[in-house]
Amino acid sequence: LSSSVYSYMLHGDPFIASLIKHILTMVAQPIYCTLVRWIYDGELEDIHEIFLFVAQPIYCTLVRWIYDGELEDTHDEFFVASDPTVKNDRLWHDKYSLRKSMIPNYVTTDQARRILLTGKSINYLRQVCKDTAPIKGREKSIEIDRNNAYVMFMQDTTTEFQNIIDEAYKETSLHLLDVLHEKYKFLDHLKAMRRYLLLGQGDFIRHLMDLLEEDLAKPAGNLYLHNLTGILETAIRATNAQFDDSDILKRLDVRLLEV
Repeated sequence: LSSSVYSYMLHGDPFIASLIKHILTMVAQPIYCTLVRWIYDGELEDIHEIFLFVAQPIYCTLVRWIYDGELEDTHDEFFVASDPTVKNDRLWHDKYSLRKSMIPNYVTTDQARRILLTGKSINYLRQVCKDTAPIKGREKSIEIDRNNAYVMFMQDTTTEFQNIIDEAYKETSLHLLDVLHEKYKFLDHLKAMRRYLLLGQGDFIRHLMDLLEEDLAKPAGNLYLHNLTGILETAIRATNAQFDDSDILKRLDVRLLEV
């Protein structure tokens, strides 16, 4: 509906153009509010029994999405879709997607993708990283009301809508990276995989193999977990591996596989 109304914005008569702008402001509120809630709070929520009356704006739905990540879309009318059957371990890849047929023609594909990623990042922070810290800029959503909906379809004269999306996308992405790097030490774990799984920690690997030589020459039935674990701990203490973060070292262990 909002896309159809928007097509009349190009009318040459200034009175008709002004009238269409007023109508479109009302029609577009729900999408906008959902979008803002999504990219700022990761909440996918669509408030729209009123949607059926045309007066409930897209804007409000959009706002809730980009600021809160909340998405309640019981009528499948917002262009971000959520699959409630997807578990947290597949949240980033499978839970949220674009419903391309529902993207209004005044929202570009690039804007829609950024809106999707912003709300998805918030939900990843909340549900997977268990991070409840407010996203910078969240307070702006309090100031956004139905009178701001017009910025979505006035993009030929103002960049306000693009700025809202860009700012929410930037702040949410930076916060997610900060949590992954600082709280979960993501890069440290990647480096540890290179050093230990890919044998990059040369002194540790060489010393470990030297210590294991006698045991590995025995029949498999004569290998004991506690002996191998002790050798591993000795190799760690005797090499530069001992200086690694304790959170990484505790993940180095010995497992005997059944044949």
